[in-house]
Amino acid sequence: MTKTVFFGPFIGEFGWELMSWQGWVRKVCSDTFRNHRKIASSYEGRAALYPDVDEFWPVPKSFEIHIKNSVQYLIKGWRNGLPGSKEIRLIPEKSMRDGQVHLDYREEESYELAHGPDVEPLASAMLDDFRRMLPPDTIIFTPWKYNKFEESNLEFGLLPSNHPLANIEHTLPKELRLIVLEIPPRYQSTAKLQATSPGREILADLVDPDTKLIAVFPRSREHYSTSNWPKDKYEKLIVRLQQEFPQIKVAVVGDPQGAYFFDGVPFNTLDLINIDPINRVSVQIAAMERSLFALGSRSGGLCLANCADCPVFKWSNPHEYGYSKAHQHTSTPEYGYIYPKAQPEVGEIFEAIKEFSKKYSSEP
Repeated sequence: MTKTVFFGPFIGEFGWELMSWQGWVRKVCSDTFRNHRKIASSYEGRAALYPDVDEFWPVPKSFEIHIKNSVQYLIKGWRNGLPGSKEIRLIPEKSMRDGQVHLDYREEESYELAHGPDVEPLASAMLDDFRRMLPPDTIIFTPWKYNKFEESNLEFGLLPSNHPLANIEHTLPKELRLIVLEIPPRYQSTAKLQATSPGREILADLVDPDTKLIAVFPRSREHYSTSNWPKDKYEKLIVRLQQEFPQIKVAVVGDPQGAYFFDGVPFNTLDLINIDPINRVSVQIAAMERSLFALGSRSGGLCLANCADCPVFKWSNPHEYGYSKAHQHTSTPEYGYIYPKAQPEVGEIFEAIKEFSKKYSSEP
């Protein structure tokens, strides 16, 4: 009898699902577990992230209310009010170097505990419901639990308090720590994500198949809200993109729970936020396949473009990826093209995008 393997349910950040979960699931499904009955579980509409499984089980609607508070593999308020709301502000500081004034930045963190009942028991009850639908000998990998994949000697997920890696310098006592290990890229599939046939068909119904796209991800989340770029700046940038690239359609991409424009997108843009959630991610992958590039502020959603091999232009604070504190354009293979400024003005980011676009567009 064929043995069953179950992956999930995934309930954390979309960026972590893309860059530290689904790639590993795809890899082990194509080799180690290729002869198993394979089941993946995540939020509704994300089946396109798991093309190698036999079944996709969506997270119950009753749990989806927590999606907007996702953090890494977890949810804010997982246990004892942790993780809470953490924000990072960049405080400009002037310093003298070689007789010249330089502008540096100091990070200042603020942190507030989450309120309300713990989420962990609710997630565990959901997992128990799934277990009851699975054979008793099912192999289960759950990202918000501790996991060890012996074949690769890989550990990931939420570490138990007695794990050696939990013996790190930390402001909290061990019993309160929530230390999460991600899955490194070297353990993941290198194949790009591809849209499903229904996803491509739905996109073809929304916009002419010959029309090229520019994908805009207008992040708007409570978690790390300092990474949000103001809505009115996105609106102004979109107008300038439409003027600069009149033959290319601007597609507004994201999830209603974590993006601006859930109440309506700007004029003459393609709405890929407020569409049928069952096929939303696949339609968005199809859009990435037809996009010259994708852009936005720091956003997990931009990882979707990266996984679909769509060029990415993003802006973020100068410390996030360890590059120079000076405002110099930086390109890295993993994150695409990064403009190292968290809150650029519309004009400066537009000029940088124009330079970036010359690689991918025949437009002037």
